[in-house]
Amino acid sequence: MHKCPLQENALENPDDYFIEGPCSYTYSQFESYVRQIQDLLEDYQEGQVIAAATQNPPFFIALLIAAMREKLILFPINFRLPEDEINKKLNEINALNPFKDQVAFDPSFKASPKDPFFYSKDALITYLMTSGTSSAPKICMHTTYNHINSAKASNNFLRYEKDDAWLLSMPLFHVSGISLIFRTLLAKATLILPTKNQQSDLENFPITHLSCVNTQLQRLIASPHLLKKLKVILLGGGAPSSSLIEKAKELQLPLYQTYGLTELSSQVATSKKCETPLCPLEHCEVQIDKDGQILLRGDSLFSGYYSNQKIEPALNKEGWFETKDLGILKNEHLTVTGRADNLFISGGENIQPEEIEAKLQKYPGITEAIVVPKKHTEFGFSPIAFIKVEDSFNAAHLNEFLQSCLPKFKIPKRFLPLEYDSLKPCRKTLKQSLKD
Repeated sequence: MHKCPLQENALENPDDYFIEGPCSYTYSQFESYVRQIQDLLEDYQEGQVIAAATQNPPFFIALLIAAMREKLILFPINFRLPEDEINKKLNEINALNPFKDQVAFDPSFKASPKDPFFYSKDALITYLMTSGTSSAPKICMHTTYNHINSAKASNNFLRYEKDDAWLLSMPLFHVSGISLIFRTLLAKATLILPTKNQQSDLENFPITHLSCVNTQLQRLIASPHLLKKLKVILLGGGAPSSSLIEKAKELQLPLYQTYGLTELSSQVATSKKCETPLCPLEHCEVQIDKDGQILLRGDSLFSGYYSNQKIEPALNKEGWFETKDLGILKNEHLTVTGRADNLFISGGENIQPEEIEAKLQKYPGITEAIVVPKKHTEFGFSPIAFIKVEDSFNAAHLNEFLQSCLPKFKIPKRFLPLEYDSLKPCRKTLKQSLKD
């Protein structure tokens, strides 16, 4: 059994700031806020699912911790989803109507006395949606224990400590955002609430740690003086372009590439500064099967997928989680090479899109690339590349470059502009766009 880290920090460091930014809360104030929300949840039955589709981070965080204490399950929902889709998910898991509006903090609130809160290994806490970048999103069931173990391992590897501050740059309906709450609580550190301008946040707040995806880093790297003052830049969400990594090395940025997934409560393996091989974190065991698939197990591994009103375990007979990610494990270092379910066949030849993407991202001016299959009457499928470029580029020169490093059947037959509204592109959406 373990004591709630917020409660511990409120007792030990009551005047230290847990949250800073457009609004601020000390650990003591936030403990009062959580107890205020707890009072609202007292009539809910243990194990009941409550949903949250709020855009207010402090309220969401208070609701998360209050639900954990009241032994309720919280289901964070992407507030950008259409109403019909939200209702479909709520019905699927038999959840109550979502909290959309915040409950404001009342400084005069007097909490009723409660026993010290402890969480156990089996305490239920969240349903989280997988990103669904290559298949339909699934609902994952996590425990407090999973999140805590993930946060401990991450903090130890990245040296996230008291007096540090992490910018909340990831969405709270995603495991990447949830993980920042637990890391900050365990480190006794500060979570910085974002404004709409990340560059301004880096200028105005004492941020030491930053999580980002390729697109975010690409924008920020134009202001290297802001990035150089950080202790850690954690880069995830897909393979970065070679040019971006080279630029980070040249600027001597504290860049750590990372591989993680919802099922393992976020981080699995992370590189040392600007290096490519990834070191598995202490909470996770890694193995590669005969087909090159990455297998994982450890204390941050989720309980299973929620389906047909029950939790379906997701382990093989040996107790490993099969990720469908492909990789190489050598000298205790992991290199992720692609996704097994991205592979397609063209003219009888296997094509792994990530191999082509890596080559495209070495071409000057291409900052991001996604390769997807398009139906072809003769070959079955042919590769089509969606690319994001810094400036205009010469298609003939690009073809010459690809011919020097790829066999002809792997060279994309068309190049289309890569455009997306979310933090990272979705292969499924890009495939569909070719059909449409």
